[in-house]
Amino acid sequence: MVWFHREYNFPYWFSKTVVKLAFYSIARITIKDKMNVPDTGGVLLVSNHMSHLDPPLIGITCDRKVHFLAKDELFRGLIGWFMCSTGQIRVERGKGGGAVEVAVESLNRGLCLCIFPEGTRSRTGEMQRPYTGVVVIAAKANCSVVPVLVEGTFEMMPPKTKFPRLFKKVRITYGKPFYLSDDERDLDNREIVRRTAERIMERIKALSDA
Repeated sequence: MVWFHREYNFPYWFSKTVVKLAFYSIARITIKDKMNVPDTGGVLLVSNHMSHLDPPLIGITCDRKVHFLAKDELFRGLIGWFMCSTGQIRVERGKGGGAVEVAVESLNRGLCLCIFPEGTRSRTGEMQRPYTGVVVIAAKANCSVVPVLVEGTFEMMPPKTKFPRLFKKVRITYGKPFYLSDDERDLDNREIVRRTAERIMERIKALSDA
């Protein structure tokens, strides 16, 4: 069974404002081309993943309400309320499909969903090989995909550090939206799926020259 967040608009925007003020007071943040994110409809943001700081930074720099998938165990007590109010999407393990199915359903409902194709944070500051799940989600939802490049968060909060380093430069760049082609949506061909996932990561990398 899939549980979607409830629309607690005031808590979400209040939380976003507080987090935005906090980040802008400790970092030098540059946002580029955020108008590339479509205003309506299901949108899949695909980003590199360098730090724990990446999700909140994407959340505060995108004009749309950005949603992330989160495991069911986090939705308890005060933290659970916060997760719901800030747009996290609850996934119950073992009760009706995995993260891919939940992501597709979210996009079909017209949400703006962000995922990290690499699956986990980089330990070296370099981008990693992507998992193919990003292709499966984009193909099944047939939605627009927006590449997002996050730069500077690895330096601001590298692995094994508990607190961010102050006044580091951070840049969030939003690329132009695109759709997978008919050939790229052929999920029966594993090689095509693998190459398509790699091309998505190349689109993210290319934003460093934007």
